[in-house]
Amino acid sequence: MRRYIYIVLFMISGVYAAYLRDIPITVKQPDGTEINCYATGDEYYNWLHDEDGYTIIQSQSDGYYYYAQKDGELLSPSQHKANEVNPGSIGVEKWLKISVRMLKERRDNWFRDTEGRDAPSFGIVNNINIFIRFADLGTDYNGFNLVYEKGNILTRRQGVFRLHTSLGVV
Repeated sequence: MRRYIYIVLFMISGVYAAYLRDIPITVKQPDGTEINCYATGDEYYNWLHDEDGYTIIQSQSDGYYYYAQKDGELLSPSQHKANEVNPGSIGVEKWLKISVRMLKERRDNWFRDTEGRDAPSFGIVNNINIFIRFADLGTDYNGFNLVYEKGNILTRRQGVFRLHTSLGVV
């Protein structure tokens, strides 16, 4: 039984590799008005929406954010700017997204120029982490040190990080 649970979990884990839902984000209209909305999606397709699920897209012609409307298999901006009207009262549909065919086309285009996976799935993976310190943040590195001190990274890397922070390189 345990083996079947692992198989199911393994199969599900690849379905939404980097799927995120309802990440709060603030965007600005060209006139400076702020819109508090949410981002949902993955690396192939992501979109903005309000708390009620009305999709918001930016117009390429004037840069303003509008509620979306279906335009064939794609979405286009409606005439209603985000946060200026109640989208439910004017007939805007909730949770609009591009068609499944367009979604698959975007995903396939993502891997068009790669030969296999976009990252190694076995062996040694070399990785560089660059920590940047901004002048207005002070010198408290506790947030970074927690990652290294909990044993998530090899011991020799902990020493390198501590050396760099003590020298003020980070």
